[in-house]
Amino acid sequence: MRSLLIRAEDKNIWERRSTLVPSDLKKIHNQVEIKSFIEKSEKRYFKEEDFNRAGAESCAGMEPGDIVFGVKEIPEEKILNKKVYLYFSHTIKGQQENMSMLRRIMDSGSSLIDYEKITDEQGRRKVFFGPYAGDAGAIDILWLLGEKWQKAGIQTPFAGVKQALHY
Repeated sequence: MRSLLIRAEDKNIWERRSTLVPSDLKKIHNQVEIKSFIEKSEKRYFKEEDFNRAGAESCAGMEPGDIVFGVKEIPEEKILNKKVYLYFSHTIKGQQENMSMLRRIMDSGSSLIDYEKITDEQGRRKVFFGPYAGDAGAIDILWLLGEKWQKAGIQTPFAGVKQALHY
């Protein structure tokens, strides 16, 4: 029996997102015979117990999953052999900083399904960030401006803006 694993995001210390939510994992279990795992994470928005109730076993590391779901790039030293990885790899445009990760996936005998390349018949992306991603980016720009101007001794209302993750 094949297995899927929802990995613990580790690119950013503030990352709380999950590729699947417990209710969707439960739907998968109701439709497909598959074993599922949830990699332990202290910061994921949804609690481990919620995934356990949806049918996932808790684990440390990505070894139990044949198919590994993530949000952001996986550090190349964590890429295991002969897996199927799904995540935003940020390699499709030849982003230099991720080419060694892509090489590691190829050398490992694994497959990468980049969310950016999941498209419909017209070539439109089917997996993408919703409208809140742009809002979060704008908030972070305002926060950064407030930080910069405050360090320069310039008082502005932007000094009261927090990073988006705090809202």
